[in-house]
Amino acid sequence: MTLNDLLNLQGIDPANVIVLRHTLQGPLSTDLLGRLVDVRPAAFELYQSIQGGPTAAAISSLAGRGYIASFIGQRAAKATFVGLYKIEGFSNVTPQDLAAMPEWAALADLGFTLPVMFGADLNASRMFDLKETPVLQSWSGKLIIDWPPPAISWWRWAHQNTMPVCAIIEQSNFVPPMPDWRDLIVKWHEISTLPPSWRVALSYWRGIYFIHDRSDGKGYVGSAYGQDNLIGRWDYYAQTGHGDVVGLQGRNPANLTFSILERVAPGADVAEVVAIENSWKKRLHTYVPDGMNLN
Repeated sequence: MTLNDLLNLQGIDPANVIVLRHTLQGPLSTDLLGRLVDVRPAAFELYQSIQGGPTAAAISSLAGRGYIASFIGQRAAKATFVGLYKIEGFSNVTPQDLAAMPEWAALADLGFTLPVMFGADLNASRMFDLKETPVLQSWSGKLIIDWPPPAISWWRWAHQNTMPVCAIIEQSNFVPPMPDWRDLIVKWHEISTLPPSWRVALSYWRGIYFIHDRSDGKGYVGSAYGQDNLIGRWDYYAQTGHGDVVGLQGRNPANLTFSILERVAPGADVAEVVAIENSWKKRLHTYVPDGMNLN
């Protein structure tokens, strides 16, 4: 069974389909695209809609009659299905146009830059009006195909390539299982794209957390016991960049990582939580000037 077989079974002519395999280069992780599909689909669709060069020319040739089969390259020589999109039309777009779009702010907060979207020369590109179809949508994140070499060739005409179905898995690859709380390390820009199931768990947990600034190695210890517990506190850091913590103000939030030092009982007295927090501050030497805690 190949991708073209699946398209034919759905009444889609592979000659009218361009297959995209999206990946990101460091410092952005390709896994971020899967999280966007799951949590911020409009942001993913904005990222996907802007194309230039030969890719744009090929997609333009199918405007009004063809499709994009969208995949993410989570593993070498493999591609995970996102969805099949109808190519309704296109318009020209400049970096200035993109900067004014609401969803661009979400991408920029996650580390996307204009050169990532337009190339280093920042030339105007085409923005495609892509409408997701229900075709194979139940297999989003679950259908995995083999991607023929060379991997650098990230778009293909479907009818000119053979892409065998490698697997159809039960759980979406775009929602990774949550690690044990002791192993959970989250970068600042990842907080807003955590899977819903992870957010639910973090909303139940009260605890002591640690913030590490990778730029100079300094740390900050805090506690979460208010509304929505850990995720409520971390969300505020995601929104503000500093969480109203004096020691974090003026720092680049992109350098911050978050982890959990200790979970506390849901009914723990606030004074007890604060005492545990202060103990961690002393043990990890996070008071100024060694760390970022003022008191």
